[in-house]
Amino acid sequence: MAVGGKACQGLALGIVLLAWESAALAQEFPAPTDRNFTIDLFLGQAIGSSRIVGMGGAATAMAEGSSGMLANPASPAVRATTSHDVWDWDWHLDSMSPSLGTDHDNNGITTEDASFSPGATFGAVFQYKDWGVGIGATGLVIENSSPGGMGPATRIKTEALVNQLVVGRHFLGGDVVVGAAARGVLLRVTNIETAAEQTLLELAGGSIEAGTIWKPRAKSFRLGASARMPVISDEASVEACNPLNCAGYVLPNKVKVPWEARIGVAGRVGPSAWNRTAKTRWVDEQAILWGVDVVLTGRTKRGAGLEAFGLHQLQPSGRKHTLSVRGGVDYEWFPGRFRVRTGSYYEPGRFKDPAGEDIGGRLHLTLGADLRVWQFGFWDEDYRVRMSLTGDFAHQYVNGGLSIGFWH
Repeated sequence: MAVGGKACQGLALGIVLLAWESAALAQEFPAPTDRNFTIDLFLGQAIGSSRIVGMGGAATAMAEGSSGMLANPASPAVRATTSHDVWDWDWHLDSMSPSLGTDHDNNGITTEDASFSPGATFGAVFQYKDWGVGIGATGLVIENSSPGGMGPATRIKTEALVNQLVVGRHFLGGDVVVGAAARGVLLRVTNIETAAEQTLLELAGGSIEAGTIWKPRAKSFRLGASARMPVISDEASVEACNPLNCAGYVLPNKVKVPWEARIGVAGRVGPSAWNRTAKTRWVDEQAILWGVDVVLTGRTKRGAGLEAFGLHQLQPSGRKHTLSVRGGVDYEWFPGRFRVRTGSYYEPGRFKDPAGEDIGGRLHLTLGADLRVWQFGFWDEDYRVRMSLTGDFAHQYVNGGLSIGFWH
């Protein structure tokens, strides 16, 4: 059983970590005078299971089971080393909170006025013979205040949800795994200052994803690649609201989640080979798992940041492609009972400052641990349950997560 844990960082839309700065900052960027701009919904932080985030977001080649679906749609058909039956299943449930940071999306605007509901991600996978089918959902709700400045003061609620339906299959005895997914993205930004809530922005769209993993039998390395198409909404107008003055906001023509492509390599150093089917229920060995990913994200033409939009400003965002390198290691310190991990990744700069200069990227340090807390029997099979803690730290950014799932 593969399992997941941790991160939901909102939803491929940590994107929506809106935070409204003080009124003094409201004049730093120009106010929009027309609708010729696109909100750039970009997530530069690592998301995924507790292992993935704790290892610096490296996931493309090592994705398996339910928690790996966020990184590679081949994941549902990648069976754990200890999966022997014709059918198998997997699940994960994660919660996290980035509320301790003051610059969530690295745009140079700091705030302490964001109210985060605990984010959550859930996934389940069912495997039968060569096939794997998975469903997943990640959601986040944030409330923020805009102090006015270039428009009336408002209280904003942002709701975001990403859904996935994923199908994968392995070939050549499991050496090659391929998968595809339908991904739905829902985003709503609402003015909740008055009793009659008014929608300012909506994105309801979908896209497709594809991925593959090569894991040659009896070897201890894997190669992976995945790609996802952009999600674009041309329906930024709101019914019964003037798009040039909707609660003081000039609404964009479009809202876009940019395309993304990943490649990765991973390996395992231990007494036995990684890519095999073990004869035992668990492989309790002191072993090191490592991984490295490179993530390329597409540009957004006439892109503007969501946080500055809440301040009635146009901050350039996503005007060029961005590149992120991620890596980490996992060590099973006490076999079958306790693991520790660490990693690092580069969050690329996506924004420009008021002078028109690029805001640089920032380096993250990630940490995590798994502790086996319970073992039980079900349908003549034994299962182990683990609890996981994960932290992600960078300049003006802190994110912590709690996860529960199967030990494998």
